[in-house]
Amino acid sequence: EKPIDGMDIRTTIDIEIQDITENALTEKLKEIDAESGTAVVMEVKTGEVKAITNIARIQPGVYAETKNHAVADEIEPGSTFKVASMMAAIDDGVVKPDDEVDTGNGIYFYAGARMTDHNWNHGGYHVITAKEAIWNSSNIGVAKLILKAYEKEPQKYVDKLYEMGLNEAVDL
Repeated sequence: EKPIDGMDIRTTIDIEIQDITENALTEKLKEIDAESGTAVVMEVKTGEVKAITNIARIQPGVYAETKNHAVADEIEPGSTFKVASMMAAIDDGVVKPDDEVDTGNGIYFYAGARMTDHNWNHGGYHVITAKEAIWNSSNIGVAKLILKAYEKEPQKYVDKLYEMGLNEAVDL
């Protein structure tokens, strides 16, 4: 429905799905001793968000709901686009899963922009393989692999993504 000034916002959150999502995320974070996590459950046919939760460790062994990173943060769509980028590079034969890349200490500067891996404050991943870059969701690892493969021919990269249909609308 089109918005009308002064009208309330209608939420599509399902409280039962929300509870299940929060509990599952909290348990997984505890199991792997993660710093934080975000989960969004969406009904793909309608686009309705049924649950959204952001849990972080606030002290050792204690987790709580935190800032809604899923909707509040403006960041690159890295985690979703890293896989597409690697698929393109592997399909083009310019990257192999066991190729190594040096991610350094988790901080990388390119074209005047600062890029970090989520573990930069713990020293980074250093040398990892392309498949480990995906497994660890390394922004630096994937960026360096894609730069090495396509920096001199960026249109080849764009063409490959288009060939994969990533420029086309998803028709549900």
